[in-house]
Amino acid sequence: MYSTYSVYFVFFFITQTFSYTVVDRVYNGQAVRPHSYKYLVKLAIDTASSCSGSIIHNFWIISASHCFTHDNLMKVSVFHHTNLNKPLDQGSLVVTHPSYDKRISNNKESAYYDIALVKTVDYIQFNEYVQPIALGYWEPFDQQGNIAGYGLTEPNMTVPRETNVRIYKCSRLICTKGTTRPAGGDSGGPLVVSDMLVGIICGYDTIIKETY
Repeated sequence: MYSTYSVYFVFFFITQTFSYTVVDRVYNGQAVRPHSYKYLVKLAIDTASSCSGSIIHNFWIISASHCFTHDNLMKVSVFHHTNLNKPLDQGSLVVTHPSYDKRISNNKESAYYDIALVKTVDYIQFNEYVQPIALGYWEPFDQQGNIAGYGLTEPNMTVPRETNVRIYKCSRLICTKGTTRPAGGDSGGPLVVSDMLVGIICGYDTIIKETY
C-alpha cells in the first residue's frame, strides 16, 4: 500500500449492489495475522495477471469483474496463503455482472457493477485454516474496517497484506481512508467489518488519492 488514500468498494446486499473502483495492492500494510483471513485467496489469471478474492461457498469465490476482461476462455488458478506453491483449486466458470462494461473499466462509471463470481472445479474442503466469509447486509459507514490482498507490495514480500481503514459514503460508493492503499493484485480483495464481507476492492485514483 502507498500513503494516505480513499478506497471505493463494490458494496453488495441481497437485493442491491453499490459501485466503486480500485488500483491493484496493499503497500506498507501489515502481513496478515496467521489464519486471520481463512477465506482470502489469490487468483492467478492465465499467466499474466492476478487478483484477490474471498471464498463465500464451497464452490464460489467473489472478486472483481475487471479482473476478467479477456474475450477468450481464461485459466484461473486459486491459491491460498497456507500453500502458495500449490493451487487450492481451479476455476471452472467466471460470472461477471451482466451490466459491467469492460470498455470503461478502471473508472468510477464501471465501479458500480465491478463484481464477479468464480466457480471452482472441485468442492473446497473447509478446515481449520480454510473457511468462507459471511456476507454483510448493512451499510458500514462511519466504521473501522480492514482490507487485504495479494497485490504487488514491498520487495521480497510473499504473504498477503492487510491494513485498517475508516469507511465512509461517497456518492453511491463505499469509500475508505487510511495510511496505506491497494496496489496491483489487490483488486477483488475484501473490505471486512466484524468478520463479515461488506465490500470488494476495485480501483485507485492517483490524482485525487482515492480508492474506489
